[in-house]
Amino acid sequence: MTQAPLLQVPTAPARLPLLGHSLPLLNRSREFLCSLAEVGGLVRVYIGQMPLVVITDAELTRQMLNDSTTFDKGGGLYEKLSELTGAGLLTSQSELHKRQRRLIQPAFNRNALKAYSAGMADVVEEALRGWEDGLRVDIKAAAYHIVSRISARSMFSAEMDDASIARVSEALSVYLNGLFVRTVGPGLIFDVLPIPGNLRYKKSIAILHEEIRKIIDAYVNTGVEREDVLSMLLKEKDEEEKAGLSPREVHNQVTTLLLAGIETSAATLCWALYLLSLHPDITRRLHAEVDSVLQGRNAQWDDIPHLKETRRIVMETLRLYPPGWIFTRVTMRETVLGGYLLPQGTGIAYSPYLLHRNPSAFPQPDLFDPDRWLPERSKDLAMSNFVPFGGGARRCIGEMLGLTEVMLTLATIASKWEVRDVENGPVEPAPAHVSLTPKHLRMRVTRRS
Repeated sequence: MTQAPLLQVPTAPARLPLLGHSLPLLNRSREFLCSLAEVGGLVRVYIGQMPLVVITDAELTRQMLNDSTTFDKGGGLYEKLSELTGAGLLTSQSELHKRQRRLIQPAFNRNALKAYSAGMADVVEEALRGWEDGLRVDIKAAAYHIVSRISARSMFSAEMDDASIARVSEALSVYLNGLFVRTVGPGLIFDVLPIPGNLRYKKSIAILHEEIRKIIDAYVNTGVEREDVLSMLLKEKDEEEKAGLSPREVHNQVTTLLLAGIETSAATLCWALYLLSLHPDITRRLHAEVDSVLQGRNAQWDDIPHLKETRRIVMETLRLYPPGWIFTRVTMRETVLGGYLLPQGTGIAYSPYLLHRNPSAFPQPDLFDPDRWLPERSKDLAMSNFVPFGGGARRCIGEMLGLTEVMLTLATIASKWEVRDVENGPVEPAPAHVSLTPKHLRMRVTRRS
């Protein structure tokens, strides 16, 4: 029997000399990625002169995610990201990643999550004290403030003051914008020029490192051992190597966890509140649930199984606005994927945003419909298309922590306040940003009686 010849990966249309596809990637990135599905299951795009293979097919994406030996972390995005996080859990490859994950995993088990959740309600309640009936609130700033404090307190037993939170939030925004531009821009020479954008980018990295050092130094100087992520990072030993993490590795992991924890959860909370403001019927259902379950108190760990409407809202928010909307990998050896030959060193990209908007997997994909996650309906969904946390061995280690803090925060807010009347809407994602976060989000808050 004759074997079918291997296919050649088609190139996306409208490639420009020297620039490749950098302009549509910078100016209309999500629309451009979604259009690639019409070209093929694998499509070659060019970032300047550098080729990158984008996977648009869900099953091929799953194959790639489930084979981290062949398709490991790498590519332009992670090379740039490592400038901030070093070889942390998010960017490290192969055996180093396995070792780090073994050391860090105990900090994210069920008992640890339950312990972290105990302080979440206090943070949310304190943040909501500044709200007044009828007040216009910068919801984006409020979300980042809440999540920053929860992340610091839960994972590192650290208290971040308002000035530190503002510095971290602003630095994250500058950094993630610069990270995307440097990943899909047409050339490397612009990265080293002393222009304002580059200076702001480098300053943002310095600020983030400074704030991380403050958290670690304050923790170590107390001499008190606690049951949190940082404590485990400092004391855990690898069972195979009988060695723990070096000071540099601890710094890299704290940077990684704080960066990922703040950005993803804050963005999801923002989008959930925005989507609810557009759908008063779903808001009424949420209010009915929290009134019944919470009866006026703050949401706690034991409430989670009963907050079913809340969970469906968060899941649907993650489908429509996955915080990490594009990721890259690199082939560690020559391989075949979907009939296409991919040489060793091939840059790969996949997009949760693209997969989540596939109408064959999610009917009426642009519609905010939490009921699609009802048990009787979700069994018919093509779940291979739903990858907000990645998959395989590299699936996000903080998935359950993020879901917990967003659910508890959203339920607590909904039990006390109605958030509506978007100012200067409709709201769009921030342009040229490596995470899917709102460009702005100011809304009116009304106290519920």
